[in-house]
Amino acid sequence: MAASRVLLTRAGIENQTVQRYAGAARTHYWNLVNVGNGWHHFDACPTPDNAVTNSQRFMFTESKARQYTEAIKTSYRYYEYDKATVPEVVE
Repeated sequence: MAASRVLLTRAGIENQTVQRYAGAARTHYWNLVNVGNGWHHFDACPTPDNAVTNSQRFMFTESKARQYTEAIKTSYRYYEYDKATVPEVVE
Protein backbone atom coordinates (compact mmCIF):
# COMPACT_ATOMS: atom_id res chain seq x y z
CA MET A 1 0.00 0.00 0.00
CA ALA A 2 2.77 2.47 0.89
CA ALA A 3 4.64 1.88 -2.37
CA SER A 4 1.39 2.23 -4.31
CA ARG A 5 0.66 5.51 -2.56
CA VAL A 6 4.09 6.91 -3.48
CA LEU A 7 3.78 5.82 -7.12
CA LEU A 8 0.20 7.10 -7.44
CA THR A 9 1.17 10.44 -5.89
CA ARG A 10 4.21 10.83 -8.16
CA ALA A 11 1.98 10.06 -11.15
CA GLY A 12 -0.33 12.87 -10.07
CA ILE A 13 -3.21 10.54 -9.19
CA GLU A 14 -5.34 11.67 -6.26
CA ASN A 15 -5.28 8.88 -3.66
CA GLN A 16 -5.98 8.12 -0.04
CA THR A 17 -5.17 5.24 2.31
CA VAL A 18 -7.92 3.00 3.72
CA GLN A 19 -7.60 0.69 6.73
CA ARG A 20 -9.76 -2.34 7.42
CA TYR A 21 -11.83 -2.08 10.61
CA ALA A 22 -9.84 -2.62 13.76
CA GLY A 23 -10.79 -5.89 15.39
CA ALA A 24 -10.76 -7.91 12.18
CA ALA A 25 -8.63 -11.07 12.23
CA ARG A 26 -5.87 -9.29 10.28
CA THR A 27 -4.91 -5.70 9.57
CA HIS A 28 -5.12 -4.60 5.94
CA TYR A 29 -4.56 -1.33 4.10
CA TRP A 30 -5.32 -0.34 0.51
CA ASN A 31 -5.83 2.83 -1.51
CA LEU A 32 -8.69 4.81 -2.92
CA VAL A 33 -7.92 6.52 -6.23
CA ASN A 34 -9.64 9.26 -8.19
CA VAL A 35 -8.57 9.71 -11.80
CA GLY A 36 -11.39 12.12 -12.56
CA ASN A 37 -14.43 9.86 -12.50
CA GLY A 38 -14.96 9.42 -8.76
CA TRP A 39 -13.23 7.43 -6.06
CA HIS A 40 -12.51 3.73 -6.61
CA HIS A 41 -10.72 1.07 -4.57
CA PHE A 42 -7.19 0.03 -5.56
CA ASP A 43 -5.50 -2.86 -3.76
CA ALA A 44 -2.02 -3.97 -4.81
CA CYS A 45 -1.78 -6.65 -2.10
CA PRO A 46 -2.36 -10.36 -2.77
CA THR A 47 -5.74 -11.48 -1.48
CA PRO A 48 -7.01 -14.83 -0.23
CA ASP A 49 -8.84 -16.96 -2.80
CA ASN A 50 -8.08 -14.61 -5.69
CA ALA A 51 -7.94 -17.55 -8.10
CA VAL A 52 -11.43 -18.61 -6.99
CA THR A 53 -13.05 -15.18 -7.11
CA ASN A 54 -10.98 -13.82 -10.05
CA SER A 55 -11.19 -10.41 -8.44
CA GLN A 56 -10.02 -7.29 -10.19
CA ARG A 57 -8.54 -4.97 -7.60
CA PHE A 58 -7.75 -1.90 -9.66
CA MET A 59 -10.42 0.80 -9.91
CA PHE A 60 -13.13 -1.39 -8.41
CA THR A 61 -16.40 -0.12 -7.00
CA GLU A 62 -17.94 -0.32 -3.55
CA SER A 63 -20.36 -3.02 -4.73
CA LYS A 64 -17.42 -5.12 -6.00
CA ALA A 65 -15.68 -4.69 -2.63
CA ARG A 66 -18.81 -6.00 -0.87
CA GLN A 67 -19.13 -8.91 -3.31
CA TYR A 68 -15.52 -9.94 -2.77
CA THR A 69 -15.82 -9.67 1.01
CA GLU A 70 -18.93 -11.88 0.95
CA ALA A 71 -17.45 -14.37 -1.54
CA ILE A 72 -14.35 -15.26 0.46
CA LYS A 73 -16.25 -15.67 3.76
CA THR A 74 -13.27 -15.26 6.06
CA SER A 75 -12.98 -13.63 9.44
CA TYR A 76 -10.84 -10.93 7.79
CA ARG A 77 -13.87 -8.74 6.97
CA TYR A 78 -11.79 -8.01 3.89
CA TYR A 79 -13.03 -4.67 2.55
CA GLU A 80 -14.93 -3.48 5.61
CA TYR A 81 -13.82 -0.05 6.75
CA ASP A 82 -15.07 3.16 8.34
CA LYS A 83 -16.69 4.94 5.42
CA ALA A 84 -16.89 8.19 7.41
CA THR A 85 -13.09 8.53 7.22
CA VAL A 86 -12.75 8.53 3.41
CA PRO A 87 -14.48 10.01 0.36
CA GLU A 88 -17.55 8.21 -0.97
CA VAL A 89 -16.59 5.41 -3.35
CA VAL A 90 -18.43 4.87 -6.65
CA GLU A 91 -21.14 2.28 -6.08
